[in-house]
Amino acid sequence: MSTKKAFPAYLIAQATLRLARLLCLLLAGTFGSAHAFDLSLRTSSPEGTFANIQRSTAGTGLVFETRFNYVLTPNTPPPSGMLDIYFGGRVPSGQYFSWVDDEAKPGTLKLAAGFVPVQRGLSFEGPSPLPIVTDWSRRAEHRFGPNDALGSYFLFAIVVLAGDDPTNPDKWVNHDSLYLLLRP
Repeated sequence: MSTKKAFPAYLIAQATLRLARLLCLLLAGTFGSAHAFDLSLRTSSPEGTFANIQRSTAGTGLVFETRFNYVLTPNTPPPSGMLDIYFGGRVPSGQYFSWVDDEAKPGTLKLAAGFVPVQRGLSFEGPSPLPIVTDWSRRAEHRFGPNDALGSYFLFAIVVLAGDDPTNPDKWVNHDSLYLLLRP
């Protein structure tokens, strides 16, 4: 009889997320020390970065928000490149989706298959004698129901230089993620 205990999947997911955030902090110098990027992905779930959702709870709705904050210190030139921001996820079947602005309904998001930027070509102003702050956010809501597959959902917000491949972690300027487990 083995005395080893298996780690629950959510503990492994949280440890992976913490490691990814640490790597982002170590790599944050890509644009130089005068630039400060902050990207966050939040859910309305009280469980934070790992949500455990029961599908049988009728109309369980979660709000997902991604926020990008950028601060340029005084008298510093801005980054020369523009940025693309991706806001989406992977469903249990392995397919990826993105939330994108819905031109037909300004201020709302719709789903698109694959990796599609929710913000394309974000550029920065500067230099300036005062700090320049760029604060950008998008919100999406989903109500889980009987048509949603049971299993693990991985949600992400990824920032890359405009035109770079968001599926290549080496190209990420910053990112954040969270996991959802949909169970019966």
